[in-house]
Amino acid sequence: MKPIFLSLGPVNITWFLLFTVVLTIIGYIILKVIAKNNKYRKVMEDYYLLELILGFVGARIVYVIFHLDIYAERLLDAIRPNHYNLNLFGGVLIAVIVLFILTKRKGEPFLLILNYLLVPFYFSMAIGVWAFEFEGILSNSNPIETLVYSIMFFIILVSHLLLFEKHKKVGLITLSLTMIFYYGLEILL
Repeated sequence: MKPIFLSLGPVNITWFLLFTVVLTIIGYIILKVIAKNNKYRKVMEDYYLLELILGFVGARIVYVIFHLDIYAERLLDAIRPNHYNLNLFGGVLIAVIVLFILTKRKGEPFLLILNYLLVPFYFSMAIGVWAFEFEGILSNSNPIETLVYSIMFFIILVSHLLLFEKHKKVGLITLSLTMIFYYGLEILL
């Protein structure tokens, strides 16, 4: 497949951008539905967009740090991110650290808010991994590998949904397992 979903004159909409916009909207709706009776619903909605932005920034920063040899002589390239050079671990790490700091500073329940925010994250990842398949950029990959990642995120989503209201630390556990499985599968596949 081609990386471009739609061209409108000089503007190209990639599959990744399409998936990102659609899944951001769906994720926000999911958050509103699952948190509708929670007294922190509005706070969670505010954090949702902030965490999304911080996730992308963190993903880029960590990618650049891990690839300093590439950017040492071309510093301007480091601030020109695209979805081909992001680091999932970096995005998750920065988003979680900032969420922890902000919730503690405001006296809000970090684990509760994290648990709710992880639901749209896992949902978006389960579907979002297909953007790379549609773009055809996973040349060393195949649809079976993408399916494995998608199923992994879906299983973690279902597990998290079943447990997150009963066990407040489940978010940290599922997130840790997600990173282990994601990077473990990357090594194995």
